[in-house]
Amino acid sequence: MKYELVTQMGNDDPVFACVFGKAVNCGDLDRLDVAVAYATVTGIPQLMDAIDREIPVSRWAVGIDDAVSQPAAIEQIRGMPGSEVRLASGSPHCRFHPKIYQLWSSTKPHLCVSYVGSGNFTSNGLLRNAEAGVVLSSENVQEATSLRGQWQSFWDIAHPLTQTGLDLYKAAYNAARTARAASDKKVKDEVLDEDTVSNILDVTAKLTFDGTPQSATVAWLECGTASAGGRDLEFPAPIVPYFRLEGERVERNLRTPAGAVFNLTYTRRQDNGMWRVLLSGDAINSATGRPNLRPVAGGKRSDLAIVFKRSSDAGADFDIGFVVINSPEYDGLIKQTRHRGELKTTRGPGGRKFGYY
Repeated sequence: MKYELVTQMGNDDPVFACVFGKAVNCGDLDRLDVAVAYATVTGIPQLMDAIDREIPVSRWAVGIDDAVSQPAAIEQIRGMPGSEVRLASGSPHCRFHPKIYQLWSSTKPHLCVSYVGSGNFTSNGLLRNAEAGVVLSSENVQEATSLRGQWQSFWDIAHPLTQTGLDLYKAAYNAARTARAASDKKVKDEVLDEDTVSNILDVTAKLTFDGTPQSATVAWLECGTASAGGRDLEFPAPIVPYFRLEGERVERNLRTPAGAVFNLTYTRRQDNGMWRVLLSGDAINSATGRPNLRPVAGGKRSDLAIVFKRSSDAGADFDIGFVVINSPEYDGLIKQTRHRGELKTTRGPGGRKFGYY
């Protein structure tokens, strides 16, 4: 992996823009991922000037610990074409404190450039403070995957931005700014306490998820030993309420990532009362490119986990997708479930993990 050290000595030192800008001067780098503790409006032009071109898709994990990140910066980032924003806090006993600015290629998987350093997403952090960092440039797919996985770990623990959450954060930010003028050391305890942070981050979840599977937005399970030619899914009893199944047979419309909708039937087995769904070969192929759920290398136990998400579109009941077990995407799913919902394992030596949130 190539690397270049960044030593920024302050006083409008343009070293970050020069070093990072040179490293990402490649048109194939068309995706931007950012994870930062603090963000201000003045930091946005510093980063975008260094990149010096339009990036069609970007993701931003912005910390709200200590109410330093400006709501106006969050709103401006959210308004960028192709951007997705999440808010983040470390935990009751630590701060969300990364500073990662990363570009990667959606067409060439070996290309990724990541700046990891001390500079926050502010004009001070990227131009005026004395800061240190390193620009890492991958030279193969494995290195690119490693860099992207580091950023993904922070994205997985962040929470989707909602207008309600942003409004709550604005109130906390304004109160904290006023309080700091009188006594900065009391801000954490008196204004932005742990309950306030949790309320901001979990506002959407608290309104919809009460810990029960029927209130969850997302549910998933490892496919396990798929029978019926590798197309049959059997659901553990604790997850069944998520699908709101009654009687003996229920039809549901499932939409794959390709946008295709398939009407499939959930049936209840007479011998053990378990619910199952027989996925069509066309549905599996649309979602995975495979003819069935079994591994490409052979064997009956699937290497996949299926993810269901409730759809707000009347044309489908659930959006579905698949992740490879033990992949970075799967690890992120595990982390997110532990952080926000319930993670369980079926009984027996071949137990399957499943969860909902």
